Amino acid sequence: MKVLGKISDTGIRPEQEKLIREVLNECVGIFIVASPGHAQGTAQETIQFLLNNCFSGENINIEKVQGRDQDEFDRSFLNSLRNDPDIVVLDEIKGNQELKAMTDSALSGHQVLTTVSSASAFSVFKRLETLGVDRELLGNPHFINGILYQIPVDKLTPENSITFDEYQKRPEAKQKVIDCVNEIFMPDEIANIRFRKSDENRFSNETFLIAEYLKVTPKLREMIANNKFD
Repeated sequence: MKVLGKISDTGIRPEQEKLIREVLNECVGIFIVASPGHAQGTAQETIQFLLNNCFSGENINIEKVQGRDQDEFDRSFLNSLRNDPDIVVLDEIKGNQELKAMTDSALSGHQVLTTVSSASAFSVFKRLETLGVDRELLGNPHFINGILYQIPVDKLTPENSITFDEYQKRPEAKQKVIDCVNEIFMPDEIANIRFRKSDENRFSNETFLIAEYLKVTPKLREMIANNKFD
């Protein structure tokens, strides 16, 4: 799991941080940290970082709902709600019990932080719909209010990467990639582009996070509720 010491470690840029703080301090709705499945540990760490660093006010009552099986999870959830928390923190939404806890918490006026495995920020909606959330609820203004999507990216160094010129000489080089680079970038920019030397050790320890933030606006909610978003 990546140790997150400062906001930039989460992949969040300064302009994103301002928007995220605003949403988190609205004190309502569901804030989701999404990531590919292999990066769920980092998503959980990011939630803890946000709890520690992005909420204003004192004496915020935070309840974490966890359980190794359904009965233990249900007991943890009921005990949490009895304490009337300001924030409910849930493990990854993977099935009915987490989904019900997320929905019940949000619709009863609690703020929820949780994680979802997803291919992108926008595909979170389709992922939740597949798990059983209907589109009308996805468009509810008291439901999802923000999505932070993180993806770990290999850190390229002179030792584990090659230049564009070197890439073009490789038998497996893709012409579409070559054409795209030549079309988009200027010659001085191309000189700084690096490619992974090989696919061996694809998920190394030398990684950093890239973050995409999606604020769920009234217009987006309307599109989702009216089945105009896929």
